[in-house]
Amino acid sequence: MQPDDLPVANDVLAITFANEGMADLLTYENIPTLIQVATNLINSKFETHILTGLHTIHNVLKEFNEPMIKVATGKVVLTGDALDLEETTEKVNACIKAFALFNECKGF
Repeated sequence: MQPDDLPVANDVLAITFANEGMADLLTYENIPTLIQVATNLINSKFETHILTGLHTIHNVLKEFNEPMIKVATGKVVLTGDALDLEETTEKVNACIKAFALFNECKGF
């Protein structure tokens, strides 16, 4: 993401995922990308960008922490075949890795 894209990302996230109630529109596939964009905002020098990034991360975690923990620990039973469970587990693991990278960002 280019530095001049940060204002656009800030505006989009401020309207959508930084506000409560929109995080449920996400899927395990797009959470890692969203976390990366929020991390870029958190690493910004502007307070509004930092706050938008933090609110976004908070709302995603609030919405998905329990389901991701259940999938990662194997305490969830998905309807479908074993491939669906394996695919979901891989997506959840990618989300967890993205959160771990967020934890290492300089703005946090």
